[in-house]
Amino acid sequence: MNRPLLQTLLVLAGLLCIFGARVIWYNASWNNQTLLALVHSVDPDKGKKVVVVGKVVADPDKRDTTLHANIEVETIDGKLVTGTLIAFFPTDTKLEYGQHVVAKGTLRISDAFVGDGGNEFDYPHYLQVQGISAMLSTANLSSSTLASTSIQGSLFALKHAFDASLERIFVPPQGSLLQGIILG
Repeated sequence: MNRPLLQTLLVLAGLLCIFGARVIWYNASWNNQTLLALVHSVDPDKGKKVVVVGKVVADPDKRDTTLHANIEVETIDGKLVTGTLIAFFPTDTKLEYGQHVVAKGTLRISDAFVGDGGNEFDYPHYLQVQGISAMLSTANLSSSTLASTSIQGSLFALKHAFDASLERIFVPPQGSLLQGIILG
């Protein structure tokens, strides 16, 4: 076989492989639904009870009454979905960055609300800027798997160890103030 013909066949085979990969990628993305489209199909007043499978993509934030966790969604009720939501768990829920979780809760769109000063806070826009499309209120953790080791996860663990040592050394009002100043 002559060399130019062989080169032409190799180029055509490469192009065919690239074309096939693009078709597979587009087909996979057509089957995925975006979280934003899904949440807009939900009744805004009632929400929708769902089961979410995903990964914790930020350090969970423990508040007075809830634990806030940003979850990159893989599936909702068994359907492939792409997007990120913020889930509100009970404060005693144990979560860490990088964990794969299965959570049950009510899928909702966030609402604007009036703050303490009487001004309206555009909470939906605030979440949108952070890349969050929906909320999972009254969430309960069904199952979780340990997070794989990562640099970011290790830094969060170090932060939590430092935070716990501050809590042991200083009493609550001063300890909380010091944590806020140092860890911000």
